[in-house]
Amino acid sequence: MPIILRLDRMMADRKVSLNELSERVGVANVNLSKLKNGHVSAIRFSTLEAICDVLDCQPGDILEFQRAEDAPAEKKGPFTESINPNGAKNHHAPGLAEGSWKGMKKYLEKDMLCEKLRGRVSYHYEVYPKFSDGSGCFHILLDKETIKKFGYYYSAGRLDWSPNYPWDSPMAERDEYTDWEFSEALEAYRRQPIADSLASKNPIQRMFAIVDRRVGKRTLQKLADSVQDQPEWLRAFYLARMEAEGVVVK
Repeated sequence: MPIILRLDRMMADRKVSLNELSERVGVANVNLSKLKNGHVSAIRFSTLEAICDVLDCQPGDILEFQRAEDAPAEKKGPFTESINPNGAKNHHAPGLAEGSWKGMKKYLEKDMLCEKLRGRVSYHYEVYPKFSDGSGCFHILLDKETIKKFGYYYSAGRLDWSPNYPWDSPMAERDEYTDWEFSEALEAYRRQPIADSLASKNPIQRMFAIVDRRVGKRTLQKLADSVQDQPEWLRAFYLARMEAEGVVVK
């Protein structure tokens, strides 16, 4: 994309948090979070004006034009393009697909899922047609029961569109996550050693890792004491894996 958003840098320079900016600008926290993370394709002049006023900056401090020939070389590999299940380019799930959601489901549910949980853990995705930006919601199920949903609009709706939810806080400190955070965690999980995902502070990366076929019983035994420290939703997958492999959790 030739227009690059630099709001995150300007906020850091001015030492203004997302919650403070939301309150002073009068824009919902969740919407500013999208701007801050570059997950938008347009911005209202009125919003840009308000942000510039609060941050005491110029539009050029927030928006940067980058010519195609000046853009960093695109990385080759399975995450060079993001595609949602209906085939459209998806700005809310960067790095999601290796061609299609069908292919990604196969990767998660068959290629990498441990044998004893196959058929019990499944992943699903629903796109929200009423939103033009290709956003949607990821679901992860255990024994056909939805354990957790990951979606910007889904979470915002659950929170009654509250402007005070701390979206800019670390993921370890909250229990709502966006669809692009799911996708970014998936990309990291695929690129890094499994041990790094297991030890990650990112709960979604740990979710992928704990059901991974590469995690052996000895590793699970070492992790048994950490089960109760996991977020409630994630604990379900830790317990399911431990029980399936015969690992005792105290």
